[in-house]
Amino acid sequence: MAKEESKPGVFAGIVALKCPQCREGNLFKKPGLYTVSGMGDMYDRCPKCNLKYEQEPGFWWGSMYLNYGFSVAIILPTFIVFKLFLDVSFYGSLALAGGMLALFIPVIFRLGRATWLYWFGKYKSPS
Repeated sequence: MAKEESKPGVFAGIVALKCPQCREGNLFKKPGLYTVSGMGDMYDRCPKCNLKYEQEPGFWWGSMYLNYGFSVAIILPTFIVFKLFLDVSFYGSLALAGGMLALFIPVIFRLGRATWLYWFGKYKSPS
């Protein structure tokens, strides 16, 4: 019997930035979560299964809500740690939390788009 190649799960597919349908093709032209130069350069279609990524005009607007949630999930705990536990001033904590958030912008952008696409993409299991 031929051994079936297992596809990554949903979470692993999102983090690996793979196509939601085949989970093999890349979403972005430059691989990796942290890419500053060309962080938004996406393929129009999956290189493996030809799934169209942008399903309608303005499709990616919804991913901004996810980006906002991811940003709050980073900045709020960071601010709290600096302010309450490390006794840094209010503005110092705000600046440090903002700096931490700035470091994660490429990751947040890519994860937001991948999550949004997985939410609306369809997975075809191998039969």
